[in-house]
Amino acid sequence: MSRQEDGARIDPSKPHPYDYMHNKYGECMPNGGKGTAKAHATLAILFCISLVSYLDRQLIALLAPDIQRDLRLEDWQIGFVSGTSFALLYVFMSVPLAYLADRRNRVRLLAACLTAWSVMTGLCGAAQGFGQLSLARVGVAVGEAGGYPASLSMIGDLYPAERRATVTAIYFAAVPAGTLFSLYLGGMLVEAVGWRLTFTAAAAPGLVLALVLLALVREPLRGAMEPGGAAPAPMARSAAHAFAMIGQTLRTLLRDPVYRWIAVASALGSVELFAIVVWSPSYAIRAFALDKAEVGRGLGLATAFISAAVMIAGGALADRLTARTPAAPLVLAAVAQVLCIALLIAALNATNFTQFCILSALAYGASTSVGPMTIAVTQSRITPSIRATGASALVMISTLAGYGLGPALIGAMSDLAQGDPATRLRTALTGGLAFTAVAAVVLAHAARRCARPHG
Repeated sequence: MSRQEDGARIDPSKPHPYDYMHNKYGECMPNGGKGTAKAHATLAILFCISLVSYLDRQLIALLAPDIQRDLRLEDWQIGFVSGTSFALLYVFMSVPLAYLADRRNRVRLLAACLTAWSVMTGLCGAAQGFGQLSLARVGVAVGEAGGYPASLSMIGDLYPAERRATVTAIYFAAVPAGTLFSLYLGGMLVEAVGWRLTFTAAAAPGLVLALVLLALVREPLRGAMEPGGAAPAPMARSAAHAFAMIGQTLRTLLRDPVYRWIAVASALGSVELFAIVVWSPSYAIRAFALDKAEVGRGLGLATAFISAAVMIAGGALADRLTARTPAAPLVLAAVAQVLCIALLIAALNATNFTQFCILSALAYGASTSVGPMTIAVTQSRITPSIRATGASALVMISTLAGYGLGPALIGAMSDLAQGDPATRLRTALTGGLAFTAVAAVVLAHAARRCARPHG
């Protein structure tokens, strides 16, 4: 059967346009399929793009006090623009863009999305009110919705199954690295030039990276790490046919009980995770009477190094244990959620800012390590031709629950709580850990299903 790429028929008797990458990226390599320098270079570029994505997404958390003052916003409105307005369009566009990533050139799609969200990040600095800021954040979401599906699909074609938890953890380590840049550099910039020009400056790295991506990265061969490879999924004949194909793909994914339980756990665990991201800087400012630059440096450095180390160590351990049982990453993910609960409670009761930074970074690292573990499991359970949609659906669910519900819910709980501003926010963040506890139970159940012979 002939293969397809970007809708074109390819004669199987002739070399495939990307077959040279099939060899360079090391399908069934004698060294265990650890990848080549070119695969690692591609991973490094994808890491930087993910870092910029999270910088643009997270920056508003540090700038929230200034934005609240200048635009006269309440806590719930900050929760909405930092979370809900972003999540609504992110979720709406995530699966359609993943549909394209499963069928078209992922490198060009990623470059277009990166350019779009960078431009919209810059426009956040021009907002004159709640409505305009919400619309700008919606624009950021539309662009970022295509980032993770395309990147994770490419990673699945660059590295074999026994390496995916580690390399996915390295990719997701861009999250704490992006936090470092958004909090540390953002803290210095906002003190020097104000929140509006800080948004403008944050747009520049993404525009440069889009050019680097197009110049240096070639489209990997789909299914390069699977026996026999895989062709891209076919394109739809019409819009109605496209929606029908998306629905069929989602039904295929949801037939897997392990995937279903992972999806539920992703939604539950993301509520408190994204609340921590948005509200930690504000809590530190309120609780320890520090300025934004001090909070940015402390939280940024702690999160970047401690959380990244925890995440990568968790991914490496999951890969080692996967050889014994495919359920190992899910067991570790459940344990990580329990650790997150204990560490965040300790952080919220810390007596000084240094303790808070260390404990909150450990809690954040434990929570974010769950993502690479669960995605590694799902990427190995679904076919290469729908990997982008499979990853996108999980990211969509976690974003809807996390960004869509987490920050706004914690903000509303803080407004209703009693006490001074720091006490109210502490009470709200502690209450949100109930979602994390249920997520740990669901992951344990998913691990039991995964350990069964037929899932």
